[in-house]
Amino acid sequence: MRKTDVNLKTIDDKLLHKVLNYISTLRNHKEVRLMFELALRSGMRRCNFINLTIGDVLDDNNEVKDIIILNPSKSKGDTYNKYYVSDVLKKEIKQFLDGWDVEDKTRYLFVSPKTNKPYNKCYISQLFTKIYATFGVHNSTHATRRSFITSMLDKNIPITTIQHLVNHKSYASTSAYYNTDVNRLKNVVNLFDVK
Repeated sequence: MRKTDVNLKTIDDKLLHKVLNYISTLRNHKEVRLMFELALRSGMRRCNFINLTIGDVLDDNNEVKDIIILNPSKSKGDTYNKYYVSDVLKKEIKQFLDGWDVEDKTRYLFVSPKTNKPYNKCYISQLFTKIYATFGVHNSTHATRRSFITSMLDKNIPITTIQHLVNHKSYASTSAYYNTDVNRLKNVVNLFDVK
């Protein structure tokens, strides 16, 4: 986790609703919504979702896969990454691909109309930052993934399970999300207040 992420706001239900409503007003709202949902509902990194193809998300029967497996060229580091797809995320992917010719499994999901190539990382970072700034929140694409991790921590999911779900190599990487959440730390301290 980057030092700049320590004080970033996680996405609660109220902010999520506002963000999704705002995204629906954008010209490329379908693409942006799915990018946002991939980060929020599977913990997928920006470097993973910007290069997704139809073949990454659909199986041979054109059904959304239960697990999206990305090779090292689409992942951080030199390993394959697995992202587990919830029923809600499957529905989002199906809606996004509705009306597409899905036979070309090499077709990218998110393509810039200017270059006809996948969006670059800087554009996506600026886009997410702008969306959050609309609501007075200083966040980035990584903060969406961070919200996925902290929401699981809040639900008492074992940290080793979370580590596996978000493809962290070390336990320390995942545990940093737990230790830096200011509200969580304040709540723990408040447990010891004598009444």
